[in-house]
Amino acid sequence: MFTMTEDIAEVSARLQERNIAENLRNLLDVKPSTEHRLLLVRHNSLMNDFFKGTISKADFDTVKIQIWESFFYFLDRLDRNFKDQFFHKITRDQTGSTGRKGVLFIAASPANIAKLQVDSEFSKIKESLEKGSERNRFELLLPLMAVTLEQFLNERHKLKPDFIHFSGHGMEEGLMFSTSNNLLKIIKTEILEEVFKDIGSYTECVVLNACYAAAQAKVISAQGTCVIGMNAPVSDPAAIYFSENFYLFLSNGQSVEEAFRNTRTLLLANFRKEAKIPEIWNDGMLLES
Repeated sequence: MFTMTEDIAEVSARLQERNIAENLRNLLDVKPSTEHRLLLVRHNSLMNDFFKGTISKADFDTVKIQIWESFFYFLDRLDRNFKDQFFHKITRDQTGSTGRKGVLFIAASPANIAKLQVDSEFSKIKESLEKGSERNRFELLLPLMAVTLEQFLNERHKLKPDFIHFSGHGMEEGLMFSTSNNLLKIIKTEILEEVFKDIGSYTECVVLNACYAAAQAKVISAQGTCVIGMNAPVSDPAAIYFSENFYLFLSNGQSVEEAFRNTRTLLLANFRKEAKIPEIWNDGMLLES
């Protein structure tokens, strides 16, 4: 066990409110090292084992505590200027002065393709975020409906949301955005890689609620964030049900990984044939299939 310096003791509560993977990535940003990178790999491996059911909950909790302790140990050893950079980074990454996590909902249902119930999905997400026990930790930002690529790029850089939720059509080659006339525009995966470049510096999770979006989830997650995508066509009812319950679990204080796993359990009970369609990726690695 180690003794934290006064700096770390003052912010430890705030750090532990954040995802451990997010803290580790921030640590790597300010001080890249093999030991810091290996700790992040250990965390990702732990989450992979947890989702596959190859580790018990008790062992999972024990190892996660060890990872937190190692994180604080490495943070404690940083030189003063690196500590200042780290604390500045996590302060800058907060949404506004309230520290609430911003959720940006973007949707595209172009007029020249099958219409999706994006309005209904947004309403369900809004209701879920408003009724959780920790609802004050989240802020649902103004949605971008019939979103164009230009609008999204401007808003994501301006708002720097903690969560980005895309509702729309997808295909293995890319996602379907709108044009200024609300017509279909396919944004290919290699372009999306640039669109989401450096997203991991402030976004905790991206949800791509679109058919075949697992291909894009893998690529985007390599930017250093958690991404959820669908590996096959998904029905509107199942997609909306996923969103509704995922955000309800989040607003009740669960982590992204816990909320994802519990939502998949509900899908298994209510949309059995579509329960394995959602996938979660982190740092380019599939956490559960």
